[in-house]
Amino acid sequence: MHSSDDNQYSLPILQLFMLRIVFSAQYDCMLPGYKGAMLRGALGDALRTFFPCTFDKIFKPAMNRPSPGQYSGVISPPAPYVLSVLDTRQKVARNQNLIFSLTLIGQTPETLQNILHALKLMAQRGLGEKRVPFLLQSVLLQKTSNNSDDLIELYHSEKKAFLDPIPFTDFRYGSLKDKKIIIQVQTPLRIKVNKQLRDHINFHELIWASLNRHYLLCYYYHQPQEFDIRHHPLLKLSKDINIIEHNLYWVDLVRKSTTQELKMKIGGIVGYFTCEGSFGPFSQLLHTAEIEHLGGKTTFGNGKIKIIDQNR
Repeated sequence: MHSSDDNQYSLPILQLFMLRIVFSAQYDCMLPGYKGAMLRGALGDALRTFFPCTFDKIFKPAMNRPSPGQYSGVISPPAPYVLSVLDTRQKVARNQNLIFSLTLIGQTPETLQNILHALKLMAQRGLGEKRVPFLLQSVLLQKTSNNSDDLIELYHSEKKAFLDPIPFTDFRYGSLKDKKIIIQVQTPLRIKVNKQLRDHINFHELIWASLNRHYLLCYYYHQPQEFDIRHHPLLKLSKDINIIEHNLYWVDLVRKSTTQELKMKIGGIVGYFTCEGSFGPFSQLLHTAEIEHLGGKTTFGNGKIKIIDQNR
């Protein structure tokens, strides 16, 4: 259940489908260690081929409203989905599972149905350079955003049919306690300050990035209300949070585009940092950031953070 924080700290809530997807390898295969780009490419290819309208909606969202005032440089909306895969194995044996998460933001059940069918086709068409086929074993929906173990089965290979109708994931968060939290950066985080990529980050910059991403997503996929995060009360409070331990480092990653035959740098900072202060007002925003990821290349799985409350 969420906390009784002051309304001044509450945020608009987006409709979510938080999915856990299980593929099963049909043969022994080699896959890249960082699989986000591979999965994004395979899903996009399946959608483009079989559901082109859904592909455009998810992978090439249109500017259906003017960019908000302080974001005059925005040329396209943020993508309404996030991939997450922490499995770094390169050798996957026959019948072994590959598990990843896909979160859809501000989308309809009809769009989700097309994506579910595309996931099945994506697995059949194969993954990796050799296009090794997989079986879509199951698709599970997270019932509440703060409990990854509370799941509804939307599909299983033995049942063949997809669940219909499909409920949304219920957004819930718990109140963080005071004193100490650890912020884990689990996949490369690409955040720019003054147009420069950072090789470190402080709590204030993390809160700025979280507010910036959430309000842009809300503007394009919820309610098109003008906003100005520069005066948000959480930004002022964030300056009172101290970092007492810092262990962040840069990792280099390169993605090869099969469509453009180009190499793209998608590296960023990973690790963790420990913060001390009063965290109650940040409870909803930090949980939102865990769901939405932060920074650039979130559709490849980048920018995944996890909050560990040291006071529980």
